[in-house]
Amino acid sequence: MPESFDVIVVGGGPGGYVAAIRAAQLGQKTAVVERDKAGGRCLNYACIPAKTILRLAELYDEVRNGAELGITGDVSVDWPLCRHP
Repeated sequence: MPESFDVIVVGGGPGGYVAAIRAAQLGQKTAVVERDKAGGRCLNYACIPAKTILRLAELYDEVRNGAELGITGDVSVDWPLCRHP
């Protein structure tokens, strides 16, 4: 790893990694610094998990109210993403 960088991008989320890729394409010695998980807040905690849970809720509602489609019986959700850490 180089001892110095031309560009240091703070945050490896959707904007950060694109900025780092572009800087590297332009010939800059580039580093990405991420405090938490790669992918940033959107991928790991906010946008993507929220959309996944919302879609799960839609599916749950469709199945729970699916008698007209021939779906009967009890429906429950047991999915680790729905459990708050």
